[in-house]
Amino acid sequence: MRYRCYGATISSEVPLGLQQGGDEPDVEVRRRSVAEPPGPARTLRLGTDGRLVRWKVNVAAATATFWFEDAGTFRVLSDERAIDVDQRGPEQQMVRYLLVTGLSAAFSAMGRLVLHGGAVVGPHGAVAVCGPSGRGKSTTVLGLSRAGFGVLHDDLTVLTPDFTAHPGPRHASVAPATAMCLGVQGTADDDGKVAVALPDAPPSRLGAVLMLDARGREPALRRLSPRDAAVRLGKEAGLWFLLTSAARRTRFDLLTRLAEELPCYSWSAPMGIEQAAAAAAGIVPELVSV
Repeated sequence: MRYRCYGATISSEVPLGLQQGGDEPDVEVRRRSVAEPPGPARTLRLGTDGRLVRWKVNVAAATATFWFEDAGTFRVLSDERAIDVDQRGPEQQMVRYLLVTGLSAAFSAMGRLVLHGGAVVGPHGAVAVCGPSGRGKSTTVLGLSRAGFGVLHDDLTVLTPDFTAHPGPRHASVAPATAMCLGVQGTADDDGKVAVALPDAPPSRLGAVLMLDARGREPALRRLSPRDAAVRLGKEAGLWFLLTSAARRTRFDLLTRLAEELPCYSWSAPMGIEQAAAAAAGIVPELVSV
């Protein structure tokens, strides 16, 4: 089956639940036997109940191998533009890891810049909304959708070298209380969140980056210097140790260029879901209106 996601065609032997389509594949997902990587396990906190899952990663040359105790093992082979999957748990859980960790590693090796942040698109371009987990990215982008922005994704932004942002999976995941406050509906997933369907949104060149500060500070929009923006983006772009050395160098170069060429801002949203969404709708259109 072939899918179209993040501006790439993915040929997969594992059903990914994405929009179907595309021509020659950029990435191939194959079912293969993959050995669990060596080394100690880390812990990953998942879901609204905060359950812990053990996982491992090993990066050697052009191959990154991942193991998750609740799903199985997969490896990203950069030279082959392929992901080999050895599923030993629920398929749904494996797909979640593939769509975030697996594709992030694969796209980074392809020379694309992956940001830990959502992205919205308006009449004057796209805006990436970045920040650590729990900072309010999904709340912000879904709030902006009510103001007429299209949502490319709520958690990952994938940019081609010309800084064009492409649409990801057509759903966003938020806590039930957030969905209720924003007036959006969806279906419950296994992590206790609400999966909200997203309408189609076109790819668009990135016009600005909004980096979310911790809430509770006095709401203020501040433009960052290229140096400060590059440092901040580097810290919040994701786990660098998941990437091969070549992918790390490419990410560094692209982050530096992005910070120099595009305006980057830091912003602390006001407390309260409704208040934060309304405030974002008031400032984001101005970031790309000129």
